[in-house]
Amino acid sequence: MDNILITGASGMLGKELKKVFPNSKNLNGKKDLDLTDLNFINKNLPFNYDIIIHAAAYTNMQYNEKYPTKAYNLHSEIVPILQSKCKKLIYISAQGKDYNKVYFKSKLKGEEYSLRREEDLVIRTNIYGKGGLSKWAFTELKQNNTINGYVNSMFNAIHVKQLAECIRENLLKEKGLISVAGNYMLSKYDFIKYIAEILNLNENNIKKHYLEHDEDLVIDLKDIDYRFSLSEGMSILKSELI
Repeated sequence: MDNILITGASGMLGKELKKVFPNSKNLNGKKDLDLTDLNFINKNLPFNYDIIIHAAAYTNMQYNEKYPTKAYNLHSEIVPILQSKCKKLIYISAQGKDYNKVYFKSKLKGEEYSLRREEDLVIRTNIYGKGGLSKWAFTELKQNNTINGYVNSMFNAIHVKQLAECIRENLLKEKGLISVAGNYMLSKYDFIKYIAEILNLNENNIKKHYLEHDEDLVIDLKDIDYRFSLSEGMSILKSELI
């Protein structure tokens, strides 16, 4: 299926989605189209897509708290507009827990809107790649700097390549709510230690640190529909970072 639009195409997941859907149309960020300007989107985004994959998101928690209107526009209020522009919407969501932060609440609202149309799909997931936490940890440890790893921040993320390929191979015809995640649970501290181990970096430079919150990114193992191993994802990450 060639008639696909990808939002957030310049992000970690978006870049992988462009590889598996090489003929897609792509919105790479605000420079292409400001997705928080809902009136403009409604008037100017054409209806001619079989599928829209809505991968655009504000992942910085502090930014979401500072600009809640932008967060809600991008994560939820835009959903009915995107639905009106395509036959099927694939909405990339978070882990589905009702936490207090704007990011999680706006994502859950986006899920609610998406699931009102029977043929649409919500994918609950959490991801990593050669950017974000992984790149930061690798860069700092390679320079022999000391970093903190959060012991009480848990997740079971998958590599963005794993998710992109799963969407192409398994999920284009799915509908409703699907969870795609790792078959494990790991703290951010242990995740960074794993990166140090596979890349032969100094694990002693990783210090245990605790966050004053309980907002983990874990998807319950019993709820996962498509599971991926950490070792496979880390093998991909290693090839990207070295």
